[in-house]
Amino acid sequence: MIPILGLIETGGWSGMVARIHQNFPGQEFTHLWAPLHSFSSNPMGIHWTGIVFGLGAVQAMGYWTTDFLVVQRVLSAKDVRSAKMAPIIGSFFKMAVPLIVIVPGLLGRAVLPMHLVPASQAVAGQFKYDDVLPLMLARYCGPGLLGLGITALVAGFMAGMAGNVSAFATVWTYDLYRPFIRKDAPDQHYVSMGRWCTIIGLIVSIGTAYLVMQFASMMDYVQALFGGRPGRGVRGPAGGRTVVRGNVHVDENQSRAMGASVRSISSR
Repeated sequence: MIPILGLIETGGWSGMVARIHQNFPGQEFTHLWAPLHSFSSNPMGIHWTGIVFGLGAVQAMGYWTTDFLVVQRVLSAKDVRSAKMAPIIGSFFKMAVPLIVIVPGLLGRAVLPMHLVPASQAVAGQFKYDDVLPLMLARYCGPGLLGLGITALVAGFMAGMAGNVSAFATVWTYDLYRPFIRKDAPDQHYVSMGRWCTIIGLIVSIGTAYLVMQFASMMDYVQALFGGRPGRGVRGPAGGRTVVRGNVHVDENQSRAMGASVRSISSR
């Protein structure tokens, strides 16, 4: 809703781009690759090689083949064809992410009167880049719709959190605890273990939230967690090759295990 209302106000994509150039002359916010030729030319401090090979090749394949929320849906498919179609259909919805995430940020540059700054530079009374969506909701929605929009944001967070907590409890209880620690316990014991695992997982996630606050952005934290940050444990070309080989190896094993599980389920 926010992208649609914002584009209507600015007169479409060309009107939005014109307003951005008017508000920020000499700065390029609508070209993806222009500021990525060096680490110092963009606020995130990233290079185009990190986008193409890090996010596009390594982490994208790792997400689609090792993310348990995706794997759960594939394993619940009725046959092999449905299992193959699940990630393909899901990827089409993923293509809507730029419309939901990037366009509101560009509209914030075009229509919001206040000056937005990075979180690391924000002081009292200043708005950060992360405040764009709430500010846009307040701009276009009345009290009722604003409450509905905030409720939708909280509901989306709760749905994602519930799925991740369920995945964490399932993997720990049935893939680690049951095969390697206690194999012959009654079902009630595993149910109790899953509940305790859920509580512990929530506590760990709260602690992780405070850890993320030490990074400039969530993207920096994700990059450091999955890909390794240069200068912090992964150094030089050898470190980069190690990260790529490790992710590819995990992806291959996970894909083989997933295929075997699907074939096993479909043969029953």
